[in-house]
Amino acid sequence: MSRRAALIRSFASIAGASVFAMAAAATTGSCASSPDPLRPTLIVGPDYKAFTGEGQAAGVSAFLEQRCATLDCHGQVGRPLRLYSRTGLRFPNPDVQNTPGSSGTTAEELQANYQAVIGLEPETMSKVVLDPTNNAPQTLLLVKKPRASERHKGGQIVVIGDDGDRCVTSWLSGATDFAACKTALQVP
Repeated sequence: MSRRAALIRSFASIAGASVFAMAAAATTGSCASSPDPLRPTLIVGPDYKAFTGEGQAAGVSAFLEQRCATLDCHGQVGRPLRLYSRTGLRFPNPDVQNTPGSSGTTAEELQANYQAVIGLEPETMSKVVLDPTNNAPQTLLLVKKPRASERHKGGQIVVIGDDGDRCVTSWLSGATDFAACKTALQVP
């Protein structure tokens, strides 16, 4: 038998064994069980009232709205982190005339902003909220991108430790620094 014929026979044998192995795996099932569509997944987020600033001069959402929710950044429909604001993209509501520059950020918009922030990395967010000591807020894109420690089309928005950074990271850690949030609003 020629060397070429031996290689072809060897290849055919390997290919046949691979097809047999794939067929056997398909008929016997896989190692993982099928997902249960009725099993809930618990997602834990930071304090909603601190996000909205309820009872405070400013919350985290106000900072994000001012610095990130412009129509050319996260205030546009196609963004993974879509933010609504009084001066940018408005939440569609046929009952309310929501136009940029009109009324303040609505309760629906605040809820949508919160869901967008939590939904960006829900599993990692839950870990950070449940145990910020062992899962630092800095692991989240919400912190890394504005710091430009991970590529961010908008460039660096905050500097580690500045008021905007403290506003967000303190909220994620469970002790919102409302003074930092308020001061961060005064930076253009």
